[in-house]
Amino acid sequence: MEFRFPYEPYETQEGLMKAIYEALVAGRIGFFESPTGTGKTACLICAGMRWLTEGGKVEEDDDKATSGKAAYKDYLKRLGHLRTETAANRKMIRSMERNVAEPDTIIDYKPGIVTELVDELFADSLSAKPPRVLIFSSRTHSQLEQFVSEFKQTAWADEAVVVTLASKKQTCLHETVRRSADIEDACKELCSGQGCPYKTPGNVRLASSALLTEPLGLSDAIKACQEHNACPYFAAREALPSASVVALPYPTLLSGPARQALGLAVGPDTAVIIDEGHNLAGAVASCHDLELSKETLAGMANGLRQYMAHYRQRLTQPTKTALAQLLALVRALHKMLPAEGGTEQTVHPLDLGDRVGSVAWKTVIHFFQNTAAIQKIDGFISRTELAPGSPGSTPPSARGLSGLSRLAEAVSLAPNQYRVLAAPDRLRLILVDSRVPMEPLTAAGAVAIAGGTLSPIAQMIATVVPAAASARVTEASFPHVVARDRLFSRVLTAVGGTTIRLTQGAKAAQYPLVGAFLRDAIKHVPGGSVVFVPSYADLRRLHDAMPKMLTPTVWEHVDGAKSFETFQARIDSVGRATLFAVSSGRVSEGINFRDQYGRAVFMVGIPYPNIADPVLNLRKDHLGPNGGDYVAALAFRAVNQCTGRAIRHKNDYAAVVYVDARFMEPANKTRLSQWTVRDSKPWGPETMAELQEFYREHQ
Repeated sequence: MEFRFPYEPYETQEGLMKAIYEALVAGRIGFFESPTGTGKTACLICAGMRWLTEGGKVEEDDDKATSGKAAYKDYLKRLGHLRTETAANRKMIRSMERNVAEPDTIIDYKPGIVTELVDELFADSLSAKPPRVLIFSSRTHSQLEQFVSEFKQTAWADEAVVVTLASKKQTCLHETVRRSADIEDACKELCSGQGCPYKTPGNVRLASSALLTEPLGLSDAIKACQEHNACPYFAAREALPSASVVALPYPTLLSGPARQALGLAVGPDTAVIIDEGHNLAGAVASCHDLELSKETLAGMANGLRQYMAHYRQRLTQPTKTALAQLLALVRALHKMLPAEGGTEQTVHPLDLGDRVGSVAWKTVIHFFQNTAAIQKIDGFISRTELAPGSPGSTPPSARGLSGLSRLAEAVSLAPNQYRVLAAPDRLRLILVDSRVPMEPLTAAGAVAIAGGTLSPIAQMIATVVPAAASARVTEASFPHVVARDRLFSRVLTAVGGTTIRLTQGAKAAQYPLVGAFLRDAIKHVPGGSVVFVPSYADLRRLHDAMPKMLTPTVWEHVDGAKSFETFQARIDSVGRATLFAVSSGRVSEGINFRDQYGRAVFMVGIPYPNIADPVLNLRKDHLGPNGGDYVAALAFRAVNQCTGRAIRHKNDYAAVVYVDARFMEPANKTRLSQWTVRDSKPWGPETMAELQEFYREHQ
């Protein structure tokens, strides 16, 4: 297969691209695990672009494939013409703008001439619409910047229009709106009132044309829009219909209202590629969870009362009725909170009616959806609550109306996928079923979910794939590009005849044994060693139990990046150091332990989540008999994220040591990234010498 990979692909990279491409053309929902450091992003780009440019539902359908290729070639032809035309148009308008600054240089000059001509010149310049669209999503904007950077280095760079989407929070140029606590509402209020200077149609059109000229990451897209004094959010929305590749973060992809606001459609001619897929279920939940503080509820009730009193002569009777229902709801929710010191309570949305009385949910929802109520009431509350001359931020009680709208929709339209948690200080709406919000995405022609640490994949599929789409699922895992002899993998099951099982009750007695083992093993490691433990409490316990180390040590604090910088500096200065860190912390998630900075990773214990966490228990209970698998998957995905930091490229080498006998249990071994345990065996009397020999061979 021809994927036009930027360099000669390794066998595992070729296999990954082939599997993704075949899943896309077959219309599947694919889960693809490929370790960090294997060129995964480039593989996703090349497989996705082959699907985009070749077309055809299935490879054997020659007629459809041929017509699909022809349609995309026609799009590229029109695109090339429009890019040339757009560049000329922008140059002309820039020249005219300079002349307008000195009106005497233009005969018959009149104000607004440039704005009028912009629409005329660009009337057809954004009309190139692709026959298919590839949507690429990742967790953070920095990862999307990397995607765009890698895309520009491939042979596909000239065969697509890449548009990067982001929220108004990430893109807003208006100082006052950007300082607001609720940028979305502040933007709407400004645009519907005096108007935003960055939303001038001509400037937005000019900026959108600039976004179509070359692939731009978010930071470069914002700079391009600033040059035209135009809003990056609305410029990207204007450019979107002409884009064949769309890059956007999880929250934008996973939120129905966000997609709708941007005009992003997901349909049969769309393929969705989701990178860093191990974060997917958590990202879905964070997009749909909601919190309303006690202070916010009280402020909303007060603000609504004042609003109704202030405008009572101007409000229509239907509006008065809806506002009365809304006020009754807010008061009831506030009253539902337990007293100070009380126990947090769980309420099923279907039972919420018994708690809040006879609130007409549909009346409230209709009021929010079919009027500008949120913006009007928010604006009123903001003006009445903020002191004169105070910075332009939205008070919590105003921000809460958007949350209240979401709560009403969830309770009325999708009660079984949510639970309500009422605590003395806040009310929380918790998504317990991540599959339902994924349903709109499964309407795409195909979906590919990729990541370095998807294992255990079966549990992830059960968590995010709607039942109706389960027949479309396919999965594949790929080995690392590194040779097998460059990874030393062992499991420490015992020390001095004592079996190491770091359960909560055994840690106090066993951490001194673990500390002695770590000291003896780490002294043989050249470069950096990283020790991961389940929690900050465990970090303190291990610190207190550790004997004096023979190498410099760094203990992670809340600022993981700073700890890593100190760790790096010590390796650079003295050649060796040990970093003690928390799994699922800053160090485990986003830091690159390549080469001398990560010659050994020690995974101490299994980082099971806090069993007292009410949100965890809600989601666990919702899954019924599969709840235990859900909890285990969270723990082992964190383990895999930590151990996946060790090997970053083909010529790297490292040791991975699992410190807990439970890692040898068959069920747990299947939950680990298989490339890290395929040659693993228990640590024995001879293993320390084997570890020394491993480093001698590869130094």
